[in-house]
Amino acid sequence: MTTPLSVLIVGCGRIAGGFDENRTQEDDALSHAGAYSKRTEVTLAACVDPDIKVAKGFAERWSVAEAYSACEDISAEREFDIVSICTPTDFHSRSVESVFRFRPKVIFLEKPVSASATASQQLLEKCREQNIGLVVNYSRRWDSRLADLRNCLTKKDTVGNGSLRAVNGVYNKGIRNNGSHILDLLASIVGSLKPEWAAVRPANARESDPDIDMVLISDSGIRCSLISTDSEDFAQFELTFLMSHGELRMLDGGLRWSERTVESSPEFAGYKRLSKEIETAGGYLPVMERAISEVIDLAQDQQSALKDYCAAEQAVETERLIEQILEMANE
Repeated sequence: MTTPLSVLIVGCGRIAGGFDENRTQEDDALSHAGAYSKRTEVTLAACVDPDIKVAKGFAERWSVAEAYSACEDISAEREFDIVSICTPTDFHSRSVESVFRFRPKVIFLEKPVSASATASQQLLEKCREQNIGLVVNYSRRWDSRLADLRNCLTKKDTVGNGSLRAVNGVYNKGIRNNGSHILDLLASIVGSLKPEWAAVRPANARESDPDIDMVLISDSGIRCSLISTDSEDFAQFELTFLMSHGELRMLDGGLRWSERTVESSPEFAGYKRLSKEIETAGGYLPVMERAISEVIDLAQDQQSALKDYCAAEQAVETERLIEQILEMANE
């Protein structure tokens, strides 16, 4: 019988397990612990949180064998196959380096890698030196609907809606928070992006992580326009893919999709219009389980072919793009 892979979770907040606090095993897992708990190939061996009460409560909820307040409290003789880093961004570099001594095969890190592209590149190089796979949780990389769209566009298939002409989007909660998700998603679909114009949204209330309106262009000439809104009103994360034969819209962050196709206008002869929307379910809810599945695959075979996941190299490119956008917006 194969010995289960051992997992260490560092940081015991919502993305670590809190989002699944009141969900059942039948529900799609929205957190690291929730997804790991569904897999027989792994065992939740330990968790760490600076608040030991939080760590112990997390351990009790998720049947984690051991709870600690710091990685330094764990014996250096211990080894973990997989480490999930769920600490705040400012602590990412320190958290990643603190688990090197446990000789993990894979580190699954919440986005962004660190507070700057330079620091992120340095962290990536350190992981390479340690022969550790670094996977970054830009979660929509694992969205099946987006993966299908990306694959079709890469193969230059028509997707039923023709060729991609442009992308419009709306987001809020800061360029480094939700903005980084939408930028990474766009780059995964249209390729490398460069900012053409950027400006901090008027009445922006997020000084440390501003909402920025922007226009970007891909290497292939696809223009992407993003408008930010006020998250105090409601959360928003939407993309509209304008195609030659219609329109695809990702709604509610990927929970729903709508489609409109080109049809002849019954009122004006010779004119074409878009049909009424047909709405379908999205592929976002299972993304954490798909991500954990690939993390486990990579831990079991570090030479395995990499699939949809966001490797650290891609995440660093997203961070470089964000820094370019911020520089342009502040000129």
